[in-house]
Order: sequence, then structure tokens, then C-alpha cells
Amino acid sequence: MALVEEGFAASVLANLSLYRCFNYIYYQGDEKLGLFFYLTIVIGFSLIYYGYVKKTERDIKMKELDLEAKKVELEMKKLEYRQYSSEIEEK
Repeated sequence: MALVEEGFAASVLANLSLYRCFNYIYYQGDEKLGLFFYLTIVIGFSLIYYGYVKKTERDIKMKELDLEAKKVELEMKKLEYRQYSSEIEEK
């Protein structure tokens, strides 16, 4: 039973030492690591923003293309109507 407790105590101490190392590195340690962390966050947000801008530009382009297609359909209907009305006037 004592071996189990010692093993458990050793693992707890090992986890505490890893926790202390983690805290030292991220909160009190090397300034370059903190800078790297913030640069990673900034780059991540800029990539998200870039994707959002490209998506909105693509959506606007698709809406413009749909509008152009509707304009073409309207012109075709106008021509068909003119042709139909001229045929009726000839009769």
C-alpha cells in the first residue's frame, strides 16, 4: 500500500512540476514566447478577417452575376413581346 501512495505522490509532484514549468514559460518566462503567442493570435485573426472579406466579395460578385442574368432575361422577354406585338399588328 505504501508503494501505491508513493507512486501517487510522485505523479502528483511530477504534475505540479509540469504545471510550474508551464506557468514559468507562459507567464514569467521568455519574452519572445509571449511575443510569438500574440503574433500567432494576430495572424489568426487577420486570416479570419481576410477569409470574411473574400467571402463577402464573392457573395457580392455572385449577386451581380444573378442581376446581370435577370437583366438578360428581361431583355429577352422585351424582345419576345415586341416580336409578338408586331406579329399581331401585321394580322
